[in-house]
Amino acid sequence: MHETVDPYPTELAHAVDTLPGRNRQKAPQNRVVIAFLLYDGLTGLDLHGPWEAISVAARMSGDDVTRHLVAATRDHVTTDAGMRLQPTATLADVPAPDVLIVPGTGTPHVPMSDRRITDWVRTADRTSTYTVSVCTGALVLGMAGLLRGRRAATHWAFRDYLRWAGASAMEDRWVQDGKLLTSAGISAGIDLALVLVDKLWGRDVVARTQAVMQYEPQPPFDFGSGDKLPPELLHRMQQGQAHEQQLIRTALTSAHAD
Repeated sequence: MHETVDPYPTELAHAVDTLPGRNRQKAPQNRVVIAFLLYDGLTGLDLHGPWEAISVAARMSGDDVTRHLVAATRDHVTTDAGMRLQPTATLADVPAPDVLIVPGTGTPHVPMSDRRITDWVRTADRTSTYTVSVCTGALVLGMAGLLRGRRAATHWAFRDYLRWAGASAMEDRWVQDGKLLTSAGISAGIDLALVLVDKLWGRDVVARTQAVMQYEPQPPFDFGSGDKLPPELLHRMQQGQAHEQQLIRTALTSAHAD
């Protein structure tokens, strides 16, 4: 297995290392393996937001934290905005992470229809401490059969499909149901990552992580969900999603038939 090369600037590492309570001489307490799923078309912030929070927290945790970017192969993966990412491991290399994190995409039928992904998610969940999804990553969990009878969140535009997967669809920013952690759309993944940091390493670490990230969102506009959009804009968005939603229905219907 290969550990991810840390992409964060030296100034941030120094800021973390010099925070009160940081003991660089302390031996690692636990080994924690965290797998971030990659696939073509994923939404960058679904991945990068949680990666940032967890990477900052890992430095302060006292644990030996290994972060993997896992994909079906080691070929480059391209996000929905054209950013190329290099996997550090294949799905087969990391069959049983302590934490698996599934980012979303505007075309969720793609990972939902990839049996390599859904089989890995289903298997990894059997032994994980936490199984996490951001945005429409929840639909991948649903396709793997992990949402039946559970409460879950996803992007507002895709919430109805949680019910197709057997889940209770929640409107919350993030939801915990047992070891299952799911978030609403895209930016909500940062909120969920901080929740995960708190559960893994406690309030002291999450407080310092949030301070380092200066995460205190104050959006300049208030259009953060469908019910806040003017009706004509909402209608236009829904029209644009119609084809993808049909593909999602087809994927879920085929899963039920299996």
